[in-house]
Amino acid sequence: MYRVFAALVLAWCCTWSSPALAANDLRTHTVYKGQRLASIAKRYRISVEALCTANGIRCSDPIRPGQKLVIPSRDDKDGSRAHAQRQKESEKSRRPSTSQRARNKNEPSGKLHTVARGQRLGSIAKRYRISVDALCNANGITPSDPIHPGQKLVVPSPDDKDGSRARASQGESPVSVEPRRADPPTVVDPPKKRAQPQGKPRVHKVYRGQRLLSIARRYRISLEALCHANDITPRSRIRAGQLLIIPARDDTGGELARKLFERGWLDRDTKARAALADSKQPWVPYLKRPQKRGHVSLRWWEERWNGYLVGRSGRLLPKGRRAITRMLSRGKDGRKIHPRLIQLIAQVSDAFGGRPIRIVSGFRVASYVRGSRHRQGRAVDFSIDGVPNRVLVQYLRTLENVGVGHYPNSSFVHLDVRNHNAYWVDYAGPGEAPRYRRPKRRSAKSLAATKAKEDGEKADAVEEPHEHSTPAPTTE
Repeated sequence: MYRVFAALVLAWCCTWSSPALAANDLRTHTVYKGQRLASIAKRYRISVEALCTANGIRCSDPIRPGQKLVIPSRDDKDGSRAHAQRQKESEKSRRPSTSQRARNKNEPSGKLHTVARGQRLGSIAKRYRISVDALCNANGITPSDPIHPGQKLVVPSPDDKDGSRARASQGESPVSVEPRRADPPTVVDPPKKRAQPQGKPRVHKVYRGQRLLSIARRYRISLEALCHANDITPRSRIRAGQLLIIPARDDTGGELARKLFERGWLDRDTKARAALADSKQPWVPYLKRPQKRGHVSLRWWEERWNGYLVGRSGRLLPKGRRAITRMLSRGKDGRKIHPRLIQLIAQVSDAFGGRPIRIVSGFRVASYVRGSRHRQGRAVDFSIDGVPNRVLVQYLRTLENVGVGHYPNSSFVHLDVRNHNAYWVDYAGPGEAPRYRRPKRRSAKSLAATKAKEDGEKADAVEEPHEHSTPAPTTE
């Protein structure tokens, strides 16, 4: 019995000390945060030199959390056996299996990659875990050759180190890949036979401060189509009051609008506008349906505000009322603007298509008139971009229970809220005392026909002296 036990102990000791088995018994360690090579070697009771040799690193090399390290056995004093065994296992893992080699022979080496916008040869090679040289050799190009979106590139397999197999399996020269550059434009370009545009061109009148690019963006067309339709260049200068043909959205090149321009369609429209201007309603050519009803764009020197003043039900919105009150009262708290005046501003903005309104003066104390409605928050001096003041005055006179003042030598018109209609003309310039128009001499017949109307206007003039405001804001 004793002999049998001694034989078993001897066999176990020989197995533990066998170099072949010890070499096969490789352990790995996952580095976590804060660990060092010395602490890992101390944990497994081996030397730091053996640990570094087994992993092919130096003692001064840094290690990172998550890194895998091979732990040699205790009898592997220098870690050479663990290093050799690790290399053998890595080669076996890289070597393809028999089924994989058979599949590679039957299938073509490599696959096609469509270049996307912003991609480079380096990023494509990194994506497929191959070298740039192998990618270039497979496609017959150099690393300095440019690539473009839509180009097809042959991507070799990872085991095709130089890309020669992928290039041979394609059986094409590098030039055969280049003609594919024409594929994407043929898909993007419209067909040769295009239907005639269904939309109808429009006429736009340029107002002060507009540019060709802003006009093109407003109508959602290209700058090239706008310039081609009007026979101008993007660098051409445009002036306030100039008429431009706006091509339809489906007329991408502006060809149809250009034909109308050459036939004199714009000249006929100009004559029609002139006829309307000479009529009793000169504001009709400037009327336009607003894109957002109740939405107002206001400017007062450097301050700007865009928003809704009136809701769908026709009532004033609290947020818009507070904003316009703050703008017309120049930021002073406690000043109230008459609600009907705010509604009139929204009505005028909607009538002229939501054009920007330039506020010159709102609430103020200083005035040439003792009972000025500016002091009561019932008057505003303003102008509208692209609409002449003489036309704006004629439109304001169609409103009920308002006072309208025309200042030919200034850059604004006057509008106030009252219980009757009133109208006056003041030829004074900015900062000057009022200079009202004197009535022309008329015949006895004309005076008899308009006596009642003149009496009413005279009474209004006596009750409300003609107000005058300057473009610059006044200080109290």
